[in-house]
Amino acid sequence: MKKNIPIKNKDGLSIKRGIAFGVGGFVIVETLVAVALVLLAIPDALQMSTKGIYLSTYSKNQMIATYLAQEGIEYIRARRDYNRMLVLKDGVGAANWDDGFSGMADAVRIDPSLPSPIVNCSGCNIYSNPPNASYHLYISSNGFYSHTSAGNTATPFYRGVFVVPSGTSEYVITSVVRWNAGFVSKTTTLNGYISNWYK
Repeated sequence: MKKNIPIKNKDGLSIKRGIAFGVGGFVIVETLVAVALVLLAIPDALQMSTKGIYLSTYSKNQMIATYLAQEGIEYIRARRDYNRMLVLKDGVGAANWDDGFSGMADAVRIDPSLPSPIVNCSGCNIYSNPPNASYHLYISSNGFYSHTSAGNTATPFYRGVFVVPSGTSEYVITSVVRWNAGFVSKTTTLNGYISNWYK
């Protein structure tokens, strides 16, 4: 049978399991200081985590808004090309290269779920806060965005596309996508130009 023989340090204090008897209060103070330091670090770590989540969501929404704005411009270009192809095919169809998007004072809606995806939104305002509900975008289960709410899920995005004449054979396209990031309204705007490429 083994005996526990006390070990003494150079000051003559007994040491057992790494704790010096006679100075036990020192360990409690160290523990309290360590706990206090950890408690001071937790709020900073939580704030960094929350900020990281916010920035991740903001970056995702910014990227989606940019793609939606680009899609708006591409639909106007596609309509111009469609008009020209109708005329070239058999000489009938669209009379002008700008049929379907000329003469629209307010921002149009681009809704790929409709047979004619460019829809005039007379009297609507994309810049009001919140934007006019006609510009609200919804997403389908397939991942397609449209202005049709039936059977689709609402998104935070609103899109309107301005098509403004610039001279006799050119238009300036301004695609605007708006959404809220917390309590702040964000806007992504892209510009493009189209002209009568077949003259």
